[in-house]
Formats: sequence, structure tokens, C-alpha cells
Amino acid sequence: MDSEEFSKYLEPIAATLIAKAFDDGLYVSYPADGNMPNRFIHEYKDGRTVVVEIDLDTGKEHIVPLPQN
Repeated sequence: MDSEEFSKYLEPIAATLIAKAFDDGLYVSYPADGNMPNRFIHEYKDGRTVVVEIDLDTGKEHIVPLPQN
């Protein structure tokens, strides 16, 4: 199985797991920026997103304030 076939195989499994996480009140987390490896986006079921930064010394998350327009 090549990487494209594997991605297609995993797609419905990932969608099911994401839906279950949302139904359980959790969020999906993914990297925010390749230049900041300790920043992540937490996305919630209602579409809200929060950018967090992981303190590499303590492992604690800190919300990154977004600039106001």
C-alpha cells in the first residue's frame, strides 16, 4: 500500500475518531506553524479555535492572545 492508499484507508477512521472526540466535549489539536514547533491549534466542535503554546520546560499550555483588528 502506498502513502496515498494508506491516507485514503485512514480517512474514515480519522473522521470517526474526530467526531467522537467532539461528541465527548474534547478538541482536535494540530500544529499551528512550522516555525513554532511548540504552538498548536485546538479546534472545538462549535468551530472555535484557540492557539496554545506549550512551555517546553514544564509541559503546560498557555493560550496565545490573537491580535485584535
